[in-house]
Amino acid sequence: MTTIEEQKQKLEQKKARMVLEEAKLKIKEEKMRTKSLIEKGSLITKADLDYLPNNLLFLKKQIKDNENIIAKWIVEGNQQLNLEKKDTKAVILKFEEEPNNDVREFIRSHGLRFNRFRKEWYGNTSRLAELKNSLGKIKYELTIIEE
Repeated sequence: MTTIEEQKQKLEQKKARMVLEEAKLKIKEEKMRTKSLIEKGSLITKADLDYLPNNLLFLKKQIKDNENIIAKWIVEGNQQLNLEKKDTKAVILKFEEEPNNDVREFIRSHGLRFNRFRKEWYGNTSRLAELKNSLGKIKYELTIIEE
């Protein structure tokens, strides 16, 4: 009898592990979907199409009717993204004193992020001259990373 009870217990444990694995997979799936939606939203904003209404479902019909339009969009999109990459510079920005909240928000708007460990800002920016001019009299050290 104990062997049957042990087998039942093992099966119950196995079932519980499977339920846990399934829950983990659902969470991973939701995270991947969320990431995909964020990336697509970002691309819509980059393409300056975020002013369009949400009910543009008729585009699907136009895409089906004209298969070449997708290839054209891909080529044009790649060209635009490559131009954007060429115009950006990788930079590291360090301050002698911690900047105020307005300056930090301004730096973030230029695509830079703060590294707490190194106490510096880093990232890629396409508006380097504007960043330098706006920092004005604040003492900082700016390093441009050459590729």
